[in-house]
Amino acid sequence: MSERKKSFYFKAPFLIIVVFPFLISVLYYVVLAADRYVSSSEVVIRSGGNESSRLPGLAVLLGAGNTTSREETLYLGAYLKSPDMLKILNDKLSWKEHFTRNKSDPLFWLSDDSPSDDVFEFYKRMVSAHLDDVTGLLRVEVQSYDPEYSQLVLTTILAESEKFVNEISHRMARDQMEFAKGELEKSLISYNAATDNLISFQAKTKTFDAQGNAKGRAEVIYEIEATVIRDRATLATYENTLSPNSPQIRQIKSRIKGTEQQLQAERSKLLVDAGANRLNVLAADYRNLTIQAAIAEETYKVNISAVENARIEATKKIRSLVTVSTPSLSELAAFPRKIYNLITIFIVLLIIFGIYRFVAATVEDHRD
Repeated sequence: MSERKKSFYFKAPFLIIVVFPFLISVLYYVVLAADRYVSSSEVVIRSGGNESSRLPGLAVLLGAGNTTSREETLYLGAYLKSPDMLKILNDKLSWKEHFTRNKSDPLFWLSDDSPSDDVFEFYKRMVSAHLDDVTGLLRVEVQSYDPEYSQLVLTTILAESEKFVNEISHRMARDQMEFAKGELEKSLISYNAATDNLISFQAKTKTFDAQGNAKGRAEVIYEIEATVIRDRATLATYENTLSPNSPQIRQIKSRIKGTEQQLQAERSKLLVDAGANRLNVLAADYRNLTIQAAIAEETYKVNISAVENARIEATKKIRSLVTVSTPSLSELAAFPRKIYNLITIFIVLLIIFGIYRFVAATVEDHRD
């Protein structure tokens, strides 16, 4: 191969791979690229519970003591980059119109008739949220073509985020309190119903304590049975010493007969044979009603404590958004980083050209 061909063989790919793309990049960054200004702020979600009051103020602001979970901060970051936030910015600040005014930058250009999906994707490029796992701080950055507008957008985002955090935490607290109060109301209704049933039963049966009455009746029966046993023992003694027609034997037999009749009458009152007015039935019904009333009372007491505990827990669940650093006002454009990007592009193009030269030389050697 002649020297002229070798020179052309080297220069043509270099121009195509390195020179022309680099010149296009220079043209873009010098002429077309629009300056983008960044406003940034750092925020943290903190708890309103008592545990935060035991920590130093700076530790609370930096998210120490686990005053908020990582998940809650991630939820906030997702809300910042949600269609709901974009709608708020469009309604309050005409966000889309601000970016459609740029007609020069082809890589950061938004047309007036862009579909909502494209607008949302562009929004996610202009708004970013990064969580610092060490401090728990959420860094929010907003880009626009005007520094004051970037600051205004970020200020609006933080204000809406604070509303979002407050609403979510208060909604959780309200739901917990409403559930506890609902259970308390149900238990109060059950307790009143059980008490009314017990009072109605006492009024209907004209007994204050049917179980106590049954117990007292049983004690009377035990005493009568003991009397019968004693009298029969006395009768057996008399029969061994006296004639059967003696007055003592007739008297004790008559007394035993009367006591047994009394015993039978008392047993018929206590034990159920028919009907529902026997004392054992009344005692069983009374015991069931007292158990139901006691359970309802204990449930009511437990739910009273649950309401108080729910009020304390609801206070701990209330969150607030703390702005550690206010939205900044940039004096210089943060993007694009023209010199850095051009140097990076030039190095990458040289690497690509080097790879091309290596492959071309390898192919040429095999051809020879």
